[in-house]
Amino acid sequence: MNRLWEAVDVDFPEFRTEHRIIKIEDSHYIIGGYSPNGYQNGMKRFVESSDMNNAFNLEEVDTPQTPRRSAHSTNLYQGNMYTFGGWNGLQSNSDLLRFNMEDKQWQAFESEFNPTPRRSHVSCIYNGSMYIFGGWNDDVNNQVTNDVYRFDFELGQWSVEQIDGPRPCPRSRAGSVLYQNRFVVYGGWDRTQYFSDWWEYDMDNRVWTCYDLDLPPVGQHSMTLWKNQILIFAGHDPSTRAARNDTYIVHMGHPNRYMSKLGYSYESDHDDMA
Repeated sequence: MNRLWEAVDVDFPEFRTEHRIIKIEDSHYIIGGYSPNGYQNGMKRFVESSDMNNAFNLEEVDTPQTPRRSAHSTNLYQGNMYTFGGWNGLQSNSDLLRFNMEDKQWQAFESEFNPTPRRSHVSCIYNGSMYIFGGWNDDVNNQVTNDVYRFDFELGQWSVEQIDGPRPCPRSRAGSVLYQNRFVVYGGWDRTQYFSDWWEYDMDNRVWTCYDLDLPPVGQHSMTLWKNQILIFAGHDPSTRAARNDTYIVHMGHPNRYMSKLGYSYESDHDDMA
């Protein structure tokens, strides 16, 4: 990692928020989100150019439209995309949809038991199951939650994780990433305050562990795993009530974890972006 930002040459779609992006082979798929044209229900993808000159081609994916939504979750499992929940401007959803990458069709999963409708939750895939945590719950007096649901792909059934001991307080707009057998959750807010705590859910033993990492409170940020490090970028800064553009690293190889702030520079061949 050379700690250098580079501009990507791409014809961006209209700006949007609370969309989701999944990388499959040489393509990045954009699903849903909110834009000046309203809530989105189509799908676009960026395809890396063959000459590898840091350029992407934007394409519309020819697929049936799904219900419009933002603030949903999207995961990749066995080559297919799975989207759960989200917000359509009127209400939150509790539906689970699968996008088949071969025939480009959406399929809804029917289940006798579903999680309560929610948006701005986080999710991950582990050991044949999809886990979701938290979010804004429309069904329970319009409040944030801290429950964990698990969808077993083989059985096609949802269940609630029975967890003893401490756990994160209710929140939405947190960041998350999968690290080994742990569902890592950082930050978020409860409609009153933003959080700076770092939690890891051991999905094998159903135990939450909190680490004191002296991170700033933040919401709507991005997190990704690189080797043994989790990178945290941007998000909403409650102290300034504005977006931030800094990057933190949490080093996961240490048993107690530790945090550092990433220093980097930016270069661009585009004069209007320099």
